Amino acid sequence: MTDAQQTITQLFGQTEERCLHMFAEAIRKAHKSGRNKWGVTLYNNDRVRLNVGSVVVCTLHAGGIWFALDKDFGGTLDESYLDRAHDCWNWTHEHDYRAVPSISGYYKPSTARKHAATWPRIRKMHFALIDNAADKYKRLRKTSQTAHSSEFLKYLRNRLKQPDIPNPVY
Repeated sequence: MTDAQQTITQLFGQTEERCLHMFAEAIRKAHKSGRNKWGVTLYNNDRVRLNVGSVVVCTLHAGGIWFALDKDFGGTLDESYLDRAHDCWNWTHEHDYRAVPSISGYYKPSTARKHAATWPRIRKMHFALIDNAADKYKRLRKTSQTAHSSEFLKYLRNRLKQPDIPNPVY
């Protein structure tokens, strides 16, 4: 095991499986939206970010996952639902983007039942944002390409037993 793999295992070994599955779904969506437009970066040995173009679309932490959501999705029903899902969803708005209109929040899965009701609503708004970011940007920035962590993708494939998690194509 490489040093990078050991660090990743230490950081995310206890991470909620559902968070890792959501992150993997976001990677697949980003790849479908543009194989050269996304990358995964390990930051400060405590979080992993998925970037599409120049936009951070989600950040995986040991305790949960931060999502940027499409602000113009028209999902007021979804927004009000998330307002009521306060035990697993917290609006942050700290990284809302103008170039790709967004709102953001932090998700920490609670019960399996609550997750089954909440994740589809988040996914709809999140995937719309990924599409918008991919439409706006032709490719992932060079600095983000060089910072891409293929080690984290290897870890994710092994941990989730999903060898089909793609690699970006630059």
